[in-house]
Amino acid sequence: MSAPLPHDEFRRLEALARYAVLDTLPEPCFDRLTQLAARLFKVPVALINLVDQHRLWAKACFGTTSRELDRPTSFCAYTILSEEPLVIPDATQDTRFRSSPLVDGPAHARFYGGAPLITHDGFRIGTLCILDQKPRASLTAEERATLGIWLRSPWTNWTCAWPSRVWKPSPRPKPRC
Repeated sequence: MSAPLPHDEFRRLEALARYAVLDTLPEPCFDRLTQLAARLFKVPVALINLVDQHRLWAKACFGTTSRELDRPTSFCAYTILSEEPLVIPDATQDTRFRSSPLVDGPAHARFYGGAPLITHDGFRIGTLCILDQKPRASLTAEERATLGIWLRSPWTNWTCAWPSRVWKPSPRPKPRC
């Protein structure tokens, strides 16, 4: 089942394009954020995904080498529909995801927790997400709050650094964290 598009999809894609970050080189500061998220939530996989028109692209990942995924059946396509974190305790029990390649394919994702990356002007351009191959109880209220708070602080700092100019990666990118 494909996720519906956000009501502001065209403007959201314009906002994503302004950051000129898709398909750029990995940056250690973002990789460290995903490693921290994986440790904090005790999961094997964490990613910072940007949701493009037809795909998800991982700006940073921990616990996986997969950096791109089709958008329509992804968890993250649903996560950007709200400002609140999305938690799926067992994806095999959720009709939206049980036939997703992430669930019935080699990744065997069962648990998903994600929070939207919200730009300074309010567009949800991606997610910080955590995954596990085992179903888990839903996040506690404190863990949900931690995911939202933890995410907004570094991401806000990153996006606020670029609102009025286009960032162009150099061959040896300098982290802006």
